Amino acid sequence: MALKLNKLNKGNSKPVKLKVAAESGETVKPKAISSFLKKGTAAKEALVAEQQAAQVREEQRENQVFRFYMKPGAERVITFLDGGLDVDGDLDSICYYEHTINNPAQKYPKYVCINNPAEGSICPVCETGNTPYFATVFTVLTHEKWVSKKEKKEYEGSIQLFVAKTGVADKLRKKAKKYENGLIGATFEVTRTNADAFNVGDDFDYVQSNTLAEMQEAFPDCDVKPLDYDEVIKVHSAEELLALGFGTATTAVGGEAGVTEESVV
Repeated sequence: MALKLNKLNKGNSKPVKLKVAAESGETVKPKAISSFLKKGTAAKEALVAEQQAAQVREEQRENQVFRFYMKPGAERVITFLDGGLDVDGDLDSICYYEHTINNPAQKYPKYVCINNPAEGSICPVCETGNTPYFATVFTVLTHEKWVSKKEKKEYEGSIQLFVAKTGVADKLRKKAKKYENGLIGATFEVTRTNADAFNVGDDFDYVQSNTLAEMQEAFPDCDVKPLDYDEVIKVHSAEELLALGFGTATTAVGGEAGVTEESVV
């Protein structure tokens, strides 16, 4: 049976009451649009929150450095630009806890976890139930040629951020101990064997080691040196994360948990 739609009288400026076919015969009024509007103090607070969120998004765009990523089954050649050995002969690296947000529309955004109760810092992202993982980061030089969409010019090589979860970091730690300078200047053929493997690859086949000066000469299009992690890894404050929609307004605000330099454990 086809549904019949009541025609609206366009000349009638009075609110239209929607009747529900129910035994009670009650009339349901449309929800007032005023419930979605903000004014006064609420409007000012919403504006400040949006300005903070916009500033965070702008900083992310300005400081954007591509993360190294591999499709399942892909093979790539990379050279590590940092990851030397410490005084104990162990891998020296930058480590921190990180959240990945399951939002494909925003390309799975990532945030440094600032949870540090000892210093009074509670992470709003943790409050959402998102569990952080331990990340170890390196700078790598990729060896592929690519074309700039903006300049329509071909380049060879690119500097990217290599973020390793514990499984990959353990593999790299073992390999680093085999070479005099650790991972610095070490070139690998990397393979991501399947869709379940780490997205930075799970098989690392050592090729050779060179000095960074030699790599700079071979890849003149690139600035062959480690990234400034204080610049490329943004540590958001609790206020900024709240402005982005994480956690609740009652989240305790304290110090920030920064990026630390230490050996992989």
